[in-house]
Amino acid sequence: MMRRGALLSLGFLAVVACNKPPPKPAPAPEVTSEPAHVPPAAPKKCDALDEGCVAAEGTRSPIQASSWTLEPPASWTYAHEGDATVAKTDGAIVAVVVHETGPKKGESANRSAAFDSVVKKLALTMPKKAPWPDKPAKVLTVGAAKVSLFQFDGVTREGKPGALLAFTSRLSDKESLLGAGFVLDSDTKDADKAILKCVQSLRGPDPAAAAPDAGAKPK
Repeated sequence: MMRRGALLSLGFLAVVACNKPPPKPAPAPEVTSEPAHVPPAAPKKCDALDEGCVAAEGTRSPIQASSWTLEPPASWTYAHEGDATVAKTDGAIVAVVVHETGPKKGESANRSAAFDSVVKKLALTMPKKAPWPDKPAKVLTVGAAKVSLFQFDGVTREGKPGALLAFTSRLSDKESLLGAGFVLDSDTKDADKAILKCVQSLRGPDPAAAAPDAGAKPK
């Protein structure tokens, strides 16, 4: 005959077996979602200074709608705006335009009008008496162009004094170039040299590109 203690033990085991927790469900498989496709940002047009385009070494920028280009000084913010190509940095700024040469008697007036527009573009204040010098301080040969340099003193920008380098070139009977670079007297980064390098980077249309293929048959 089974003892009472043994029966109690068997009953306890049965209760424990009945109350055993069910096995944990298998974890749900992880759902990996593909990252959202972000389209690349559209390249900057660099046709306004507000875009913040910064020139690198070798960057070339067109001058308005002409076939002439230049290299803005490296690390300067630049833009080829509709009325001028402009580049600036702390303490210096430069702008270049291509304007109509005009008839011989009107060349001087056209140059003065272009100069006034550039001065306004750069927000410069010229001295009351600042006649255009009779002769350039220097003439540079840049490719096929002759570029005349003129310097104006007593110029200010936002109330701060500096020197203004103006440069001109008669590109053809139809087009002439005029630019101006302003550098604060307090400049310590050789901005004047950077502007001069910019002037020397001027390039016109490639004659080879416009010439017909020597091997092409005439139509």
